[in-house]
Amino acid sequence: MDESEDRAQALRLKLASRRDGRRRVPEELRAEAVAFAKAEHASGKRYKSIASALGVKAETLMRWCRRNGEPKKFARVVVKRAARPQLTVHGPAGTRIEELSIQQVAELLQALSCSD
Repeated sequence: MDESEDRAQALRLKLASRRDGRRRVPEELRAEAVAFAKAEHASGKRYKSIASALGVKAETLMRWCRRNGEPKKFARVVVKRAARPQLTVHGPAGTRIEELSIQQVAELLQALSCSD
């Protein structure tokens, strides 16, 4: 056995001992498997054969490699202020006034009222 096969066997044992049904493989161990897989792939081996040597499904190994072995992180988001509600006022004879704020509607109604 060469060094690569020894390392694959050691990783296979670690991976097998850390999995328990649907339990997840720890991030550190995934990162180690990804580093090994990328090195092996760079030397010309196919991911399918690398996955087989590690005792994992090829799809799983490919998913780990796409994530680059990095632990999941929260995505930064920008919170924007909600747009102020815009109202439309309909009046007699098809009158239509659009994009008013609630304050503007109140002022309009007060201005149009007949009581003084």
